[in-house]
Amino acid sequence: MALPLTHRRVLVVEDEQNFRSVLVSYLKSLGAETSEANNGLQAMNVMDDVRTNLILSYLAIPEMGGIEFVENLRLQGGIDPSVGYLGNR
Repeated sequence: MALPLTHRRVLVVEDEQNFRSVLVSYLKSLGAETSEANNGLQAMNVMDDVRTNLILSYLAIPEMGGIEFVENLRLQGGIDPSVGYLGNR
């Protein structure tokens, strides 16, 4: 039986390394390919290089918050992955 996230790429945007590592490990255990960024600006750079199916972004991250990141991403057009927000501390 195939893992539920096989052939899916997920971008995890989280500034706390420990939490990001746990989330990435869990997603990989479900078969996902993952990319990571610790803020919205880094996430924009990742999206220039990698197409994703899902973005999981914390709301309160430095330099460019989660909502601002997704708004900028959508303004670029042509990229419309599913987005999940991970709350506000």
